[in-house]
Amino acid sequence: MKHLFFLFLLFVVFYFSQNILLARPEYAAKVGTVNCSACHYSPFGGGPRQMNGKYFGARQNPFGKNSMLENFSFDLKINILYPRDAEKNANGVAIMNAIGAVHPHLNDVPGLEGGMNSQLVADYNFGVLGAGTLRNAYVLFPLKEENESSFFSSFMFGKFNIPFGLMTDEHRHYLRMQSKTTYNEFDTGVALSGDPSRRFHYDLILTSANTLGGGSGGFTSADATNPESRYGYGLNLRHDIQPMPWQIGASWFAQKSLVFDTPTSYSIYAIYSGYRRNTPRPFSLLFEVVRSKGWNNSSGNGTTPNNPALATFFLPSSLSTYADAVKEATSLGISSELQWDVTSKYMALYRYEQLQLDQKFPGERFERHSIGLKNYFMANASIQFRVDQARSRVQGIEVGQAPATRDYYYAIFNYWL
Repeated sequence: MKHLFFLFLLFVVFYFSQNILLARPEYAAKVGTVNCSACHYSPFGGGPRQMNGKYFGARQNPFGKNSMLENFSFDLKINILYPRDAEKNANGVAIMNAIGAVHPHLNDVPGLEGGMNSQLVADYNFGVLGAGTLRNAYVLFPLKEENESSFFSSFMFGKFNIPFGLMTDEHRHYLRMQSKTTYNEFDTGVALSGDPSRRFHYDLILTSANTLGGGSGGFTSADATNPESRYGYGLNLRHDIQPMPWQIGASWFAQKSLVFDTPTSYSIYAIYSGYRRNTPRPFSLLFEVVRSKGWNNSSGNGTTPNNPALATFFLPSSLSTYADAVKEATSLGISSELQWDVTSKYMALYRYEQLQLDQKFPGERFERHSIGLKNYFMANASIQFRVDQARSRVQGIEVGQAPATRDYYYAIFNYWL
């Protein structure tokens, strides 16, 4: 706790020094948009940003000419990790991401005025921890004029992130691991997005369900560790409750398996933006609840090149009996987060995460508190300092015995073009 108190003191010190901003889904809530293509190429967010997103992310810093490349982008993330028991656990410096992306315009879409083009989007991770990974690889077709409302806004086919819950670029987030929807998970299929009004957005997807069992966008095979799947399907909804400063959403995603019961996840989420009050306040609140069925099974939620299996992350090998007992249970995840823009250059963060591998036993849960401070010192660079304090309420799991129960100290450097 003394380390959390130290970071709180840093927060107080920086509070009285500079001026205002935000991050990811809460960006959309801040400006009242429900279609993430306002900043990203993908209508459900994540992946490469278009020029609006680059300008928005500059946070009032001078904008360099290399950041103005319309058809190319790059993201570098270096992580300095130090666990409490450093002599027993992985620690040091690693390149998490070194992602190069191309997103050229293709041919004009027939029937649309004003230069509405189809778009190719593809990115590849050259980083040490995610080396050799093709991430997004899709073609996006606009189906409406820009800034229009339409039941059918865009059509996408290829490889993409699953639109589910509150997107984050942290692959260790409890709720993203619970539902196998981290930013390192990709599926191949088609997606239809629409904006029936400026306040409502939906994403409807049909995929080959190849994230099941540790896949990451390629074909799967019918064996015990990587079961063949027939298809996946999902729906994501977002609504902006104007003039109130809230956005709410709900997601549903399932994958039909030939080997075991269909893994299914549901999410409800909400974002409160203090910027949209009559008297603006520079903070955002994010809430999410996820229920998942079938994803505790390590045969389906297995290890990928960038993510550990759910059971491996939360349970030590000595609790294999407990892992078997909960693998078909319905899990419940809860997350709440406060982001306070101390100034235009500094953001303070507090997050609480909880995961019950079996919702019938709420006392047997995992919890993590995170507190940190992020400095956007350039238009395309930031550094974050954070402390995670994790605990297990599951009998037989001691602190530090599994990755989900370890306390960590982070320094994360991020640079992008």
